[in-house]
Amino acid sequence: MKPDELERLYSVSAQLKKGIEHIKTGRVDVGRTWIEEAARSLNILLRIAEAESGKEQSGNE
Repeated sequence: MKPDELERLYSVSAQLKKGIEHIKTGRVDVGRTWIEEAARSLNILLRIAEAESGKEQSGNE
């Protein structure tokens, strides 16, 4: 995993944590927003990883 990808993953983790904290304190809508944003970020990160993996596999063939 590249350093920038790891940094993005830590950012997603922080967003999830923030969302859970908001939900625990009764701010469910705010927490949901944080978690939804984390899900979007994670989806983007996964797509980038899949694309790079596909490039590596096609380069090996």
